[in-house]
Amino acid sequence: MATPASSNEKIETLPRHPWLTQSVKAKNSPGTTEVAYEKDEGMNSSLIELVAILGAFFGFFGGIMAFIIAYDEYTRHFRDKSKPFWMALEMAVLASLVFVAISIIVGFVLSRTLASQVPP
Repeated sequence: MATPASSNEKIETLPRHPWLTQSVKAKNSPGTTEVAYEKDEGMNSSLIELVAILGAFFGFFGGIMAFIIAYDEYTRHFRDKSKPFWMALEMAVLASLVFVAISIIVGFVLSRTLASQVPP
């Protein structure tokens, strides 16, 4: 049976998964083991950071591919080579930013979803 831990009892902290935002603590009494949950109100930044780094990594390569594809298509429509270069560069930056933004949003959603699956 889970009961909240009082402040004057000795509590041993159990290892927790790094992607969860709630810590689990165990209270050992003679003959029984009770588990108390201590809720961490903050977002888990380690998962968000991991997903943002992956988003930046794939965003970089997505930007390169967007530049190559856009430059190839724009050179077919313009005689001057400088205008397609700058337009393709804009598309590459936009594609990279979209990858990073989507990855950060996914990180927030995953962090909240995994945190809500821990019993109160």
